Amino acid sequence: MANREAVTWYGDAILKQLREATPEGLYDGATMLVNEAAARAPKMTGNLAESGYAAIKGKSTYKKDKRYNKEVKPREGQAIAAFAIFYASFVEYGTKNNSAKPFLRPTVDQLKEQLRAMIGSKIGKAIK
Repeated sequence: MANREAVTWYGDAILKQLREATPEGLYDGATMLVNEAAARAPKMTGNLAESGYAAIKGKSTYKKDKRYNKEVKPREGQAIAAFAIFYASFVEYGTKNNSAKPFLRPTVDQLKEQLRAMIGSKIGKAIK
């Protein structure tokens, strides 16, 4: 006669832990990205660096200021790393009269692996 053993299913608990940990991991990654990019931002007036924010649904570091564009609200499962001062994209991509001075894209390129590892680690720790 065959030996029968019970199988315990933990899938639902693991999925719940993933759903709870993923936003915080993404938020921490977005915060790291904004802080590093702000440090690289050209120091014209300081407003560019100060306008950086990270956000997930229900949590944001956005600071309301009349000089800033409206906050971009992330959807469930998304994180945002952005700069709210109206001229941030002009600095990043340049204009007809001013050359580009990228600060966000090079930061993403430099931190890509570190961000992936940090977010993965945070999510991995949440799964007990």
